[in-house]
Amino acid sequence: MWKCRQEGITPWAVARFQPPLDYILSHRSLHLPKHGNALVPGCGRGDDVVLLAALGFDTLGIDISPTAVNVAQQYAYIPLTFIQLNIGAPKDGFDLIYDYTFFVAFPPKVRPDWGANMTRLIRPGGHLITSVWPIDGDRPDGPPFSVSVEDYRMALGPKWETVLDEVPPGLTETHVGRAKIVVWESTK
Repeated sequence: MWKCRQEGITPWAVARFQPPLDYILSHRSLHLPKHGNALVPGCGRGDDVVLLAALGFDTLGIDISPTAVNVAQQYAYIPLTFIQLNIGAPKDGFDLIYDYTFFVAFPPKVRPDWGANMTRLIRPGGHLITSVWPIDGDRPDGPPFSVSVEDYRMALGPKWETVLDEVPPGLTETHVGRAKIVVWESTK
């Protein structure tokens, strides 16, 4: 994906945080934490990391791409940590994890590993916000790979409960009719 960025092909980058994340964080009927430890895996240039940190979360952005980490460090206008590796969770786990394009980067055969890692990284009662995109068609040659809410449910397993599943307002043009947002709560 970062090769595409270098070529100027970035339909997933909207030059700011993802509008569905802002919508979910202000959703009055959800009982999401207002502060604590947050993780954004596959953070790209860090827009969503900046938003969560500005709202009071101790936020960590990780990405496998050194280019992404470099861009994120330059982009952030507040002191934040971005690292280019997979890390362990804080002692008590993360209170909130936001996955915008991380899950869809993995082929279906490795998604159970993603689910096991989300379960390991989250604290009991913590929340995972997932942007379920692209939900249209069958895209076997990703990334991004096509997904469904059921794909996430299968990967996460029985230690998660769905607390919200809807099409959020404010989707970008490339996401209209192709995306949902689902919030999960850890029951471990």
